[in-house]
Amino acid sequence: MKPVKRVLEWKKLFAEGLAVHVARTKEGFYIEQHVHNSVKFVFVAQGEGFHYIEDEFVRVRRGDVFYLPVGTSYVLRPMIQPPSPQLVV
Repeated sequence: MKPVKRVLEWKKLFAEGLAVHVARTKEGFYIEQHVHNSVKFVFVAQGEGFHYIEDEFVRVRRGDVFYLPVGTSYVLRPMIQPPSPQLVV
């Protein structure tokens, strides 16, 4: 997957005064590969799928944890189109 240079700004994700943002997301096929201007930790809570990181991809499953440095291009995809089974991170 070709890396995309879309940057998701931390200011849009973090509440004022908080240094950490925690989100539970059901991954799908609706967001393109992108980067963040902050570090990101990804924990796979449920399901299986693929994690596209820069020009490579890794198969993921429940319990996997990833650390993404600032500016790392990535996207997560479920194994099969939702609604089931789901990839929850």
